[in-house]
Amino acid sequence: MVGLTIAIRIHLLRGLDDYGFRIGGRIIKKDIESAVKAPAASGRAAAAAPKKAPRFISREGDYQDIPNTMIRKTIAKRLAESIGPVPTYYLTAEFDAGRAADMRAQLKELGDDYKVSFNDIVIKAVANALSEHPEVNAWWMGEGIRYFNRVHVAMAVAIPVTLLVGIAGGSLNALMISRLNFPLFGNDATDSFDSVTLRADANDGWQWSGAGGEALYARDMWSRMALRDMGQPASDGSRVHLYVNGVYWGLYNPSERPDAAFAADYIGGSKDDWDVLNQDGVTDGNGTAWNTMLSLADAVATAPTEAERTAAYQRIQGNNPDGTDNPAYQDYLDVDSLIDYMLLNIFTGNADWPHRNWYAGRLRADDGVGTEATGFKFFSWDAESALDLLEKLSAQLGH
Repeated sequence: MVGLTIAIRIHLLRGLDDYGFRIGGRIIKKDIESAVKAPAASGRAAAAAPKKAPRFISREGDYQDIPNTMIRKTIAKRLAESIGPVPTYYLTAEFDAGRAADMRAQLKELGDDYKVSFNDIVIKAVANALSEHPEVNAWWMGEGIRYFNRVHVAMAVAIPVTLLVGIAGGSLNALMISRLNFPLFGNDATDSFDSVTLRADANDGWQWSGAGGEALYARDMWSRMALRDMGQPASDGSRVHLYVNGVYWGLYNPSERPDAAFAADYIGGSKDDWDVLNQDGVTDGNGTAWNTMLSLADAVATAPTEAERTAAYQRIQGNNPDGTDNPAYQDYLDVDSLIDYMLLNIFTGNADWPHRNWYAGRLRADDGVGTEATGFKFFSWDAESALDLLEKLSAQLGH
């Protein structure tokens, strides 16, 4: 540390332009003295010197794993330990975006196909910077460091109830909407995502006065994991401290949204062949099968005889009246999924349901997927008002 300090002092006094720091090495007093003795290029020669070619990431495979040295492991461990007791400082810098604004105006004159926002420009610049500096485009893996060969940039977009994070990725020459390929929620979940929702636990957090002292930051996630333990598909998630542009936003819950991509990953088929709905209507596919299911459900409720009621109940599942499968009938309802879903919400006393906070999805029968149609399955979502938050649970035993 003393040698490094001396080297930096000499460096500043000499007015050198290149710090000489490099990954895997260090700068010492001897390096500075050698640089001082070297003949300096004239201003004209320096200006004419070719610009250093950027160092790009290897394009073979998705990533490279490099084992960590003992010293690097120790440094990482000490840095992690220091986060708690040591104050955190954030440094910011301002840049003149005049040239970017001029470029944006020129592109706009070319037509609607060439319109770009300042966010687009920043994302492109970040992607290029990560490509030129692969040591930054990396992930700490404990025993090694994973250097990614592709760049993915996430941008958080604030909406009234949460933050949505879109993933942009691609090559050096173009950015395109892509999937985030990373085991974000561990080995038991998918490692590829169309999007990730940053949930703030709005009702189950201290920021809502109605929660009083009952905030747990866990009710929704617990409900999803409970449904999974019941043998049904459920979206995964984790718990993080979120910073946006260096500003602390609080404790958040990155989660998979139970949409068509989620259903295809965990149940089967292609995301383009899933119909998914929630309280606001159709989110993926269309609502034709949903409306048919509701009509068949009404037939069960209004059947005048038990035999007709049984036949209608089997029909909604694609069966004959005796319960055997009928290939000519489509399956519109996964009864086991609905039963488990209902049991979960009734058991937890979810007071903000079923008029909202639900998802349902069905794989359509068609010639392109090769997977049989499924009846509508129900997914737990936004169950923040369960488990004694708004209504107290009680059990009454009768004789």
